[in-house]
Amino acid sequence: MAWLFSLSVECGDSATGAAALGQDLASRVEAQTHQRTFRDDTGSHWVSLFFDDIDVEDDEAVDALARRLQLLLADTSLPFRFGLAGVEVDEARTWNELVDDINENSLLEGVILSRSHWEQLGKPAQFIPLGRHVMSSRNTA
Repeated sequence: MAWLFSLSVECGDSATGAAALGQDLASRVEAQTHQRTFRDDTGSHWVSLFFDDIDVEDDEAVDALARRLQLLLADTSLPFRFGLAGVEVDEARTWNELVDDINENSLLEGVILSRSHWEQLGKPAQFIPLGRHVMSSRNTA
């Protein structure tokens, strides 16, 4: 089985928003991508950008691309709820699972959360500002 590297972004109930966000991000990535939009079992719409030209066993390359994609997502003005970049992150969490992870202080590092949803959740301390939005970090109080 091949491991897949992707940027996967959950866009809530907006199918058109997911498609628009995917097009926007793909146009700003300087790499060949394959895009997929879909609806998960909870009814939330996702967009995933998959990258073929990365050796998923090269930790430095994976970390560098993940960081670049986090910055791109953190800079978007288009609506989304949260996103992850990395190996096998496609549909890694539902919105409710993410909220549970935040409440249990067991959130993965590097989750990009839209600033408006971060504020709605009471500005959890696990997040640090990044661009227009926030990112989960283990280095917060």
